[in-house]
Amino acid sequence: MDQSEVTLLYRVRKTVLQMLKDRSYIVSDKKLNQTLDEFKASYNGSRDSLNLLVERRAQHDAEGNVIVSDEAQRLIVFFPDQDKLNMQALKQIALKMIEINCFNSVVVIKGATQISRRELDELKPCEIECFLQQELLVNITEHELVPKHEVLSDQAKHELLKKYRVRDSQLPKIQVEDPIARYYGVKRGQVMKIVRASETAGRYVTYRLAY
Repeated sequence: MDQSEVTLLYRVRKTVLQMLKDRSYIVSDKKLNQTLDEFKASYNGSRDSLNLLVERRAQHDAEGNVIVSDEAQRLIVFFPDQDKLNMQALKQIALKMIEINCFNSVVVIKGATQISRRELDELKPCEIECFLQQELLVNITEHELVPKHEVLSDQAKHELLKKYRVRDSQLPKIQVEDPIARYYGVKRGQVMKIVRASETAGRYVTYRLAY
């Protein structure tokens, strides 16, 4: 394989690993800190070998009850070899997800693929997020102008609305297709907390509702 292609895959995979960690999935420091030389030595030329299953610990409420199931805490990343993906290929991915009881996935696509939101909705209960590998060459959250973002839990969202006595529809909005929202895997109805540096207040916190 062309060495430039290997380098590209290394950069894309690194961004994916950082993205997973930022979504609170368990990613080892060894994977995150892997060097390009180490990646070249271990990569066997098959994109499928980069597929990765991750999980995060189940979330509990104050009484210790599970509020997010173990199944919802697992996600699999696919690196299909096809240049472009069609619905038939995505249906095959959905079948693989069902086989391993994992209903969340990120699919890293080599070339431009026109898949609509409506078509992806047809694959439910499987939630499939598609990213072009070119979108993942750099981690957009590391840009100096991008403030810190955090996705609130349902409980934190409830407490926020109660504290300020507002409905979620009254919050400023952010589109789920916004690059930052996509990076964090935000779903419609979730709220993002955004912390910006402020010369006067130290930091300035705002909230946005995904729609």
